[in-house]
Amino acid sequence: MKRSWLGLGILAALLVLGFWVQHYSQSLHKPVVDALKKAQTAAAEEDWEQTEKLVKQAEKHWHSAMNIRSAVCDHDYLEQINEGFASLKVWRHAKDPAATAALCAELVSRIEALEEAQKLSLRNVL
Repeated sequence: MKRSWLGLGILAALLVLGFWVQHYSQSLHKPVVDALKKAQTAAAEEDWEQTEKLVKQAEKHWHSAMNIRSAVCDHDYLEQINEGFASLKVWRHAKDPAATAALCAELVSRIEALEEAQKLSLRNVL
């Protein structure tokens, strides 16, 4: 009987840990997504100074918690997003408003896909 309670306790602890990781992960992604959405708008308006500032802010937030993301997230998503930030740097310096705005939107959708993959849901568990 004691083993059953111990097993249930461990299962409950893992469930709570899973919810905490999901919440914490989403809180890490929100500032990155917000900055990229603003950078997308600034790039479309050809405000390169603001675009540069916002993209650097997004990159700073993204890289600040890379150790945690590496521990709990799928590395394929992380590599795609890192490659997207590298490509964004090229298009920013080329000052191509359409490509920069499109790449910002693509990065936002990739980060949101990463969030969706991290959600604790029946579909993701099965």
